[in-house]
Amino acid sequence: MLILHLTLFYSPCQSFVNTSLWHLFHLSFLPELSRFKYPAVLPHLQFLFQFIIKYVWIPTFLYTQKKKSERSWTTLRRANLFIKDSLYNNTDAISNAIHYITHNNTCSLFCYGIWPPTAEGAVKKFTKLRNIIPKEPCSQQLQHFWITFEDKKCSESVSEFLDHLATSIGFYYPVCYAIHEDQSYLHAHFIVSTISYFSTIPFLINSQWRTCIDNIIQFAWGNNIDLKEIHKNA
Repeated sequence: MLILHLTLFYSPCQSFVNTSLWHLFHLSFLPELSRFKYPAVLPHLQFLFQFIIKYVWIPTFLYTQKKKSERSWTTLRRANLFIKDSLYNNTDAISNAIHYITHNNTCSLFCYGIWPPTAEGAVKKFTKLRNIIPKEPCSQQLQHFWITFEDKKCSESVSEFLDHLATSIGFYYPVCYAIHEDQSYLHAHFIVSTISYFSTIPFLINSQWRTCIDNIIQFAWGNNIDLKEIHKNA
């Protein structure tokens, strides 16, 4: 428990660390010390506590963080994030895009927030949301992006990353993706509805889409994947 408290209260500011940790220690253990009538021990405990933090815990913490960072850089995976800048406002945009990424149902489609988890199920879900929202539907019906890797085949780590990424998006917007291994490099296409399940959440366009892109890049970085953002015109 004490180690957990140290982690939560860690700060580069040494004086703040000492003060905050001491207050925490004081509040946690003062009743016991007072009950046993050892007030004279408190100054000595404070000195010992600060000594351990300054000369043992913080140097150890910084060293392990440095090693972790070095290890992350050595295992960092490079990948490209391609974003299709298209209006997608034609009447068959949803069907065309989803069937395109499945190669006309010749490769598996992974669906989130969609039932049944099929290409046709995704088309129906995207379309249904546009018809039931209480406001004027967004003219752009979907967002399309894909991530390319240097690998030729999908490894377990890449598969988990794609699954977790789709899950995080799928909490708010229906999303589906397909993995393509039929070219010289592995890539996964994502189709995301611009309309959320929740009427209070903005359409996935403009600043909302920009925020989503930034979150995708940040999420990838947390998984040791360095995404290079590349935009493709319609």
